Amino acid sequence: MTNLTEEQVQALDSMIQRQNEILDINRSLEQHMQAMEQQHRQQIIDLGTEIHDYIANNVVLKSQHYQSSSLRLKPPTPFSGNPSYCDSFFVQLSLIFAADELRFNSDRTKILYAINCLSGSAFNFMQPYIKNMDEKDQPQEIFTSYAHFKKVIKTTFGDTNPVVNAEAEIRLLKQTGPAAIYATEFRRISMQLTWNNDALVSQYMLNLKENIKDELARRDPIQDLTILLNASIDINNRLFHRQKQKNTSSNRPSNHHSRTTNDVAPST
Repeated sequence: MTNLTEEQVQALDSMIQRQNEILDINRSLEQHMQAMEQQHRQQIIDLGTEIHDYIANNVVLKSQHYQSSSLRLKPPTPFSGNPSYCDSFFVQLSLIFAADELRFNSDRTKILYAINCLSGSAFNFMQPYIKNMDEKDQPQEIFTSYAHFKKVIKTTFGDTNPVVNAEAEIRLLKQTGPAAIYATEFRRISMQLTWNNDALVSQYMLNLKENIKDELARRDPIQDLTILLNASIDINNRLFHRQKQKNTSSNRPSNHHSRTTNDVAPST
């Protein structure tokens, strides 16, 4: 191999330095674009909130002729008596009541709406009460107190062992998709448990994907569950974007290969 002259070495060093500078600029641009994308997303979210607040304050609440029919509220999925759906059913009702306080301004209105969203065994359970609903001398508490109505339904159809079932559910929970979904489901189940922070951290780590565990192992141990959840989501997102970059690079045609092919003279 021919030794390079000093001038050639300097020229080569200069080209390498320029290449590194270009790579640094490219990385800086990528970071800037990501920051701008995140900023634009937040602006869209903020604008949506402003629009919602404006409508709530200037269209609905200030309307002199309020009409409940003007609100298009999505009703909850009918509750047929499935214990696993009982809590979610009442959460959906709470959202509807909070979003339309003028319409649902009494316990009786809330109860009647909730009964209208029952089906199957749950509705059959309420039928004997409905038959005697109009007794004004001795009104049934199940039609006068929403808290009592909710208690009766949850006692009859709710999960009888929520803690035991939640423990079994959280031990079986594994990350099979994005960390954000795993973290959200883990947090939902953990709210039903009395486990301390250390136990939750240990259980969450147990069923994370191996590549995320590897990245977490390179960091100082994380003791707080919320910080761990956020860190795992961040790592998952970074690995996902990195894999996309690698896939894009592998699908890009090689300029070096093209030049080599064109430089080879055909056989004679």
